Amino acid sequence: MKILFIIYSDLSQNTGQKIHVKELVENLEKIGNNITLISRKGNFKDIKVSKLYWYDYSINSSFIVKWFYYFFSLILFLFRILTNIKHVDIIYFRNYKLGFIVAIFKSLFRRKAVFEANGLSSAELELGRTGSFVKLMVKIYRFNEKITLTNSDKIISVTKTLKEIFINQYKIKREKIVIVNNGANTDLFRPLNKSILLKEMGFEQDYYYIGFAGSYKPWHDLVYLIDNALYVIKFIPNTKFILIGDGECKLDIIKKVKELNLSNFFIFINSIPYEEVPKYINIFDIGLILKNNNIPGSPLKLWEYMACGVPIIASNSSDFDMLLKYKFGILTNHTNDFNLGKTIVNLLRDNELRNKMGLNARKCLLKFNNWNEISKKIYKAITDEIN
Repeated sequence: MKILFIIYSDLSQNTGQKIHVKELVENLEKIGNNITLISRKGNFKDIKVSKLYWYDYSINSSFIVKWFYYFFSLILFLFRILTNIKHVDIIYFRNYKLGFIVAIFKSLFRRKAVFEANGLSSAELELGRTGSFVKLMVKIYRFNEKITLTNSDKIISVTKTLKEIFINQYKIKREKIVIVNNGANTDLFRPLNKSILLKEMGFEQDYYYIGFAGSYKPWHDLVYLIDNALYVIKFIPNTKFILIGDGECKLDIIKKVKELNLSNFFIFINSIPYEEVPKYINIFDIGLILKNNNIPGSPLKLWEYMACGVPIIASNSSDFDMLLKYKFGILTNHTNDFNLGKTIVNLLRDNELRNKMGLNARKCLLKFNNWNEISKKIYKAITDEIN
């Protein structure tokens, strides 16, 4: 099958989105599909697909020149879609911003479109913001979400929570939505010898390491980790916290760590090459996933922790119910006083339970959420729609 895969985001960095796209399109190719990938931004020649196009509009110049270059690159982006759409069987996209454009193109060329929903942009925009302008923008975002969801022939939802929101709030037909969770590359993300890694990477052997790997977004609630770190250190002083990644909230987190005199207990690591991430995850005694419950989604870190056999503590969200179902993690109300800290302390004190959870996590991931299986599920959803 010939698939036109369109993405509007910046794929120049090793973010979760870049990793998701790379793993999905490469595995779709492996099972016999022909992928044409078009992106607005990002030099990503490391992605192995049949055709690959991108337009980097970031330049250091005057405001007028920047906007001219942005507009010109947008025209090229649309032109590239136009010249390729006639030669494909279906359109696959994963950005709400593309909803209106895809709706027009699919109508003109009589192609069906599959939308992959990983969250709600309106909810992310609204979180922690107030004011009349924000309210206006949220309405615009929701209108665009409605257009995208309504005009898509099939919707791939990464969580059950998202599916129910689409049905109840956006009045989308249930049969139009297929749930396909995210996953991990099980060849790259696998259990490694922790003692060897600690020595190679210069970490102290006699410490517990609580880890987070991802972006510093407002909905990741990392501020609660700082508050609870004091509780953990009080009872288990040989504990350190490793935070890997970058993002808009990082400087605020670092500032708060310094204010609470916790700098000796926190290790901040900038974004690292994708291939290096498994080494750090394998150092973790516990992997953390904190999330505001108003923001639905399926973060890649969940599946990567699982693939490395790391026990997980996550926010008490229906998006993470499988941690309890398959017994590889614990859910906690992380916003309540020291709930997170108490959960970390209890799990650190139970070596046997952590080992069992780690084994269960890897076993579950191999069975349900490796990228090969995910690509097959998505391929089935696409072929069912065409047929």
